[in-house]
Amino acid sequence: MNKKEVIDILNKMNLDKNNYIVLSDAALVLHEIKQDTSVIEISCELINENDLELNNNIILKKDNCDKKDCVLINDFYVQNIEDIKKLKLKSKKKNDIDDINLIDKYLNLNPTALAYLGDSVYELNIRKYLISKNIVKVNDLQKEATKYVSAKSQFRILNDLINENKLTNKELEIIKKGRNTKGHRAPKNTDIVTYRSSTGFESLIGYLYLFDTKRLNELMKEIIGE
Repeated sequence: MNKKEVIDILNKMNLDKNNYIVLSDAALVLHEIKQDTSVIEISCELINENDLELNNNIILKKDNCDKKDCVLINDFYVQNIEDIKKLKLKSKKKNDIDDINLIDKYLNLNPTALAYLGDSVYELNIRKYLISKNIVKVNDLQKEATKYVSAKSQFRILNDLINENKLTNKELEIIKKGRNTKGHRAPKNTDIVTYRSSTGFESLIGYLYLFDTKRLNELMKEIIGE
């Protein structure tokens, strides 16, 4: 189950969202660290198990439903990343070790490094798109590419995606981190606000390339208007 499918199943449950916490693998999917899960584990103090009979993908853990350290994602209380890692560290299963590696990779992400990667990934995708349009002259390719890859163009594209509600909360968070990274030095022909936003945009592209290429492809289609 991907994130949308997890959310759909949770929404179909006859339970108050304030009465349970999404745990483990499903939590990682909602955090957008993991792409899919086969089960949804939830923690709840008081629950009627008959409410779950149509949801065979759900594992119920009756426990103290302390939401103090939880994160709200799509109005669901979700276990925080650090707590998920602590629990998985107690296991020696290969799947849990793989998940810990994903979590560590996510926690150690450097926005500047993501932007560096995203810059190359984004430009490559734009170049592939322009060549597919049978533009063969280098000068024409460079002129068309500027409409997409310049800082001003990326600033405009990013604002369009935000204004049209095309980005998830997690994607907006990644952009914000990239935009707020210290050490920005804008080129002489670009103001600092535009340059920071462009860096945030490239950080998102780099993140999606590492963690969710399907979503990256969806966004690229939005950007080029397919």
